[in-house]
Amino acid sequence: MTGPLVVMGAVVREGSATVHVVYDHLMADLLSAPITVADLARAYDNFSRGREPDHSPADSYLDFAREERGHNLQLRADDERLRHWADFAARAGRFAPAFPLDLGTTADRPHAPLNRTTTLLPAPLTQQLETACRKTGGTLFTGLLAAMAVAVRDAGGPDVYRALVPVNRRERLRFAHSIGWFVNAVPVEITAPPGTTLTALIPQARTAFAAAREQADVHLVRAQQLLGRVDVPGADYPSVSFLSYVDYRTAPGVDHPATRSAATHVWSPACNGTLAWFHRTHDGLHLNTLHADTPRARAAVDCLVRALAGNLRKLAGEPRTNGFL
Repeated sequence: MTGPLVVMGAVVREGSATVHVVYDHLMADLLSAPITVADLARAYDNFSRGREPDHSPADSYLDFAREERGHNLQLRADDERLRHWADFAARAGRFAPAFPLDLGTTADRPHAPLNRTTTLLPAPLTQQLETACRKTGGTLFTGLLAAMAVAVRDAGGPDVYRALVPVNRRERLRFAHSIGWFVNAVPVEITAPPGTTLTALIPQARTAFAAAREQADVHLVRAQQLLGRVDVPGADYPSVSFLSYVDYRTAPGVDHPATRSAATHVWSPACNGTLAWFHRTHDGLHLNTLHADTPRARAAVDCLVRALAGNLRKLAGEPRTNGFL
């Protein structure tokens, strides 16, 4: 809270310009980015054509926050709605699960972050992957959850994959075009015994995410308060396992050409775990990772990304070439 929470500007060239909008993640969730781009692009269209901009306001995030706070303040420690969180934390040994691979970090100091983006599949193979996931009764996202569980296991991690997964709370249409923090995180747990195939795990991932999704109304901060959980006592910078998925093809404002040329960059001053954002665009499936910049973390994440890409390509039906996936 030491600097401006929102900064806007432009790099102006002869015949073109690049507009940038920077805001602290405290201010807005990831879906707020394409909404912001679409709002700015439409305003510019109207301005350049001599038209009045659209002055109709979006419903305020503050209204959503008041409703969410009021609901969560009604919860008590013995509320049955906390049972899923409580059981999950008991099995994990902490409220927010740790990233399950050794990253060569220590919990008593922050580590510099490394932000990387990898294209996992081109658009045609991504569509084939979605079709394959649906044949098992799952979705592309639950297929990614299962694939992460398998990749972590095969990289030397545990047979149980645990992560916090963000869920979008803009179910009510009145907030569809609002900017703010309309996201909660829910705990997901998938058991991947040795030898279990990715295809066999997708139904379990679907069931696990459905159970976690039922916790969307229980804010994770309130759950942590009521359960009295303290993660890794004495650790100032604990590692956290986090996995997100956004399909930008369905984001608000995606019909405007400006959203196709826009780019999002996420940065943090420090990271002791590994944050994974899967993005689907018209170009395909991508994975953005933000992890501690240590030799061991780079090697672990490289191994994980290779395993993910190989398993997803295999599930999508890409033929083997020269012995490789």
